[in-house]
Amino acid sequence: MTKKRKYSASDVIATIDALSLEITPFYLNHHDFIHVKRDFVDEVFNDFEDLMVLNSALRCECNVFVTNDKTLLELGEFKDMKINDAKVV
Repeated sequence: MTKKRKYSASDVIATIDALSLEITPFYLNHHDFIHVKRDFVDEVFNDFEDLMVLNSALRCECNVFVTNDKTLLELGEFKDMKINDAKVV
């Protein structure tokens, strides 16, 4: 059973501000789609949407991809990019 926690607005804002200094947003483009089509046809990974995100992250020179997606975590890495668990230990 999952227990939900309620955080104060100031804690949420402080956390987002801190993460903004560490995390770089990236956006999808058509060139990513070309790589994804190839990977999808070659059965590199069977989730087209995840392939879009992973290939876009690679284009943006991401070396560590942080997620809580269990299927992605099972990969461990995608091409030269590590896939790490988002859980805070």
